[in-house]
Amino acid sequence: LTGVVPEGMCNLPSLTKLQVDCAEVNCTCCSPSCIIEPRPLEEYLTLLTEVSSVDGGAALQEEGSPQRLALEWIATDDISHAASPDNDTIYSRYALATFYYAMDGENWEESDGWLSNQPLCDWSFVEAECEGGLVYGFGIFSDTVVGALPPELLL
Repeated sequence: LTGVVPEGMCNLPSLTKLQVDCAEVNCTCCSPSCIIEPRPLEEYLTLLTEVSSVDGGAALQEEGSPQRLALEWIATDDISHAASPDNDTIYSRYALATFYYAMDGENWEESDGWLSNQPLCDWSFVEAECEGGLVYGFGIFSDTVVGALPPELLL
């Protein structure tokens, strides 16, 4: 191969390892040894435990909890922050994914863009309160949104 490795390649859900010849391929997301490996779930777990200290990260460990489902989505399906993720983007995406799972997002009348790789500003109901890829507020007015607000919205 020659050329450039697309940045989104780093966190493809099915990618377990990709090694390239650094002399022939430009890879901004490769390690110094020219190997792309996705971030392990444990790395996200550590990062998110540090900021979701309401329960010391206990909900992140609980199978099926909105927090755990959001963590798994960030680590396995969300490639939007693949190459060089900044923590603010990860926190925002995690907070909104937690909201989605806690509020029964699968049954919303409208959920365009939610849990997609689109920028958060493109998710339905988020566009008005978004700047620089970070969410400062959003509104959802529907009787299909039910559940308890997760504390992660304060991230």
